[in-house]
Amino acid sequence: MSGAARRPFVEALGVASLAAILYVALASRYPGWGDAADLARRAVDGPLTPFGRSYALQSLAVRAFAMAMSPAAALAIVSALSAAVGTGIVYWGCRSPLGLDASSAAGAALTLGFSHTYASSAVDGEVYALLGALTAATAVAALAARRYPTLELGAGALAGLAASHHRAALVLIPLGALWLSAAAASSRRRIAAFRFTVGVLLGCVPLFILVAMEASRDPSTPLTVLLHKVVFGAARNADLFFASERSLSASLVYVAKWLVFNLPGPALAAVAIGWACVARDHGRRAALGVGVVLASLSVLPLRFDGVGDRYALIVPLYPLVALLAGIGVQQVASRRTGWGIGMAVSCALAPMAVYMALGATDLGPRVLPRLRAAAATEFFIPSRWGAMGSSIWARETLDAIPIGGTIFAEWGAGGALDYARRIDGIRVDVRVVRHMPASASPVGVGTANSFVALTPIWSDESARLATTGVRAERVGPSLYRLHAAR
Repeated sequence: MSGAARRPFVEALGVASLAAILYVALASRYPGWGDAADLARRAVDGPLTPFGRSYALQSLAVRAFAMAMSPAAALAIVSALSAAVGTGIVYWGCRSPLGLDASSAAGAALTLGFSHTYASSAVDGEVYALLGALTAATAVAALAARRYPTLELGAGALAGLAASHHRAALVLIPLGALWLSAAAASSRRRIAAFRFTVGVLLGCVPLFILVAMEASRDPSTPLTVLLHKVVFGAARNADLFFASERSLSASLVYVAKWLVFNLPGPALAAVAIGWACVARDHGRRAALGVGVVLASLSVLPLRFDGVGDRYALIVPLYPLVALLAGIGVQQVASRRTGWGIGMAVSCALAPMAVYMALGATDLGPRVLPRLRAAAATEFFIPSRWGAMGSSIWARETLDAIPIGGTIFAEWGAGGALDYARRIDGIRVDVRVVRHMPASASPVGVGTANSFVALTPIWSDESARLATTGVRAERVGPSLYRLHAAR
């Protein structure tokens, strides 16, 4: 590697290192709520499966780190490092394949690194940080393949890994093949698509075989069931092919709202300028191609109903729009001397100002009235340093349950309770049921040992309990004893 080629790589490594220090410092080594706690627990307390909520690629990484620390801390490290690598990749992508200057590349890295959902995934211990990093790596490899055709194979392998990790990345496979075919010379378009396809197989097939072999040890999961779940996934995947409950216009507004929230002010302006520069420098077809890529990555968040964190499915968009932001920053710098650095810094400062204004004032609870003030603050400010509220609450809740009791738990609360029982070994005699009870439920309702646990983030717990159709007596923080309905 020549000195000129080595410098962007060293700079990108420095950016990733700084991001890793920041994300690790802001992450918590304790389990969170719901999916975050479940991801940490399942990585070491459940079989890897190529479907459902296994997330085999991330679980393998968590298992490796969990040999030296708790599963929750291991998940936090994996998520923080994944997000940091993603920011470094975007920086290098701007410097090398796109040929931008350092301040423009920094603007792109800051746009991605400080976007709210991406940063929150880095410190919360979620699957989306790794998804964003793999998407960034696939996109940058595809861009670099124009100069280094051997990277067509690498881009395919990265797309295969991304698709193996999360269904939101499945669209990267056809997009990558089409993009590389269009970018290659006419004499080698088929070769580019073939190399990419082989790379996809190299990226996903070995992992699939590994997890399929582990899943096959369970006699209750025959091969036919395994293949059916892999191909069709969860039942709610039908939203991708049939009408979802939300109208298309409402979904478009939803996605647009979260894009603006994650890219407030200068970052969003830089993205628009960058897209215009693509059209000017490479033609309308190139700009249209970029639009098709962004629109394709929006299909899942547009159609996937029934999940509370639907906005997180937009994460694969952020590395790509960050690259456009880098182009936009360089364009501004070329017109106004000294403005490039200022705009790059503002891509980080503007989001921080917005999130602090919402999280550190009473604006947050007004925007999210269903959440308690502390929960709203935690949502808007992506910092979990020292946070151990879920761990303390789970221990105290389990200690309050009589021997052999049953807890009907919301998903968020249930994740913390299951982690405490199965990882920390606290009150393993207590049964945790991961759904809210119905008034006619035959499992324990009406006995002295039946309880319901709400996730302690809601501002109006009585309203949530009213939907169960049972009477409940409060016996602790977000813990209620159930009695049969009158």
